[in-house]
Amino acid sequence: MLAFTEKQPLTPGTPESAGMSTEGIDRAEEYVRRAVDAGVIPLADIAIVRRGILVGRASFVNREVADRGHRLDADSIY
Repeated sequence: MLAFTEKQPLTPGTPESAGMSTEGIDRAEEYVRRAVDAGVIPLADIAIVRRGILVGRASFVNREVADRGHRLDADSIY
């Protein structure tokens, strides 16, 4: 198990730069999107990080939830 004693900044990068694939990131985002669209979860904000590299970030809100005025943005608290 790894333990970090100090906060490490995230560096934006490509999935490949972190040893991941763009296709894998796309599949993960699509999985979450489908769960939100199906109403399994009302909303989701995901960040995919490996080795301190931010390789994916996406927000999803179910249409019914969005129609009631709910949204996700960088200032959202949940």
